[in-house]
Amino acid sequence: MTAPRTDRSIGQLVSDALDDFRSIVQHEKALLKAEISRAAKVGGVGAGLVAAAVGTLSLATIFLLIAAAEGLVAAGLPPWAGFLIVGGALLLLAIVLGLVGVASLKKISGPTRAVEQGKGTVEDVKGAFGGDDTDGSSADAAKATTKIAATSVVGTYGAGHKD
Repeated sequence: MTAPRTDRSIGQLVSDALDDFRSIVQHEKALLKAEISRAAKVGGVGAGLVAAAVGTLSLATIFLLIAAAEGLVAAGLPPWAGFLIVGGALLLLAIVLGLVGVASLKKISGPTRAVEQGKGTVEDVKGAFGGDDTDGSSADAAKATTKIAATSVVGTYGAGHKD
């Protein structure tokens, strides 16, 4: 392990720190995008099932109304009994689709990993620049920059990740 280079200017160290920070923000943005995309897909499926339930319920209502009208007209069983059975079956289908859709919508969660990673990065920055053992030298700035980059990469990708 080699010692950190101390022949770099404060400007170079600050520039490196800003580059590292930009990289961290880009990685966290990608994580947030992935989580939101996944939640949107789950929400789309749930919304589609709820829409199917509403459409099926509309059809069931039409069948039940026709069956009731036929029942009043005929006062006998044959024509409207078929319509009533079909309407009841569609009503049951609408209930099942609605329950499955609502259950699917309840599974949606916010971007928890991205939020946790963002909080961790803020803590890393605070810890790296707020320690009591720093004297403001360029070596301390280089150490802080390295610590922020290392903890953020490990936090984002895990300890065994290799680019």
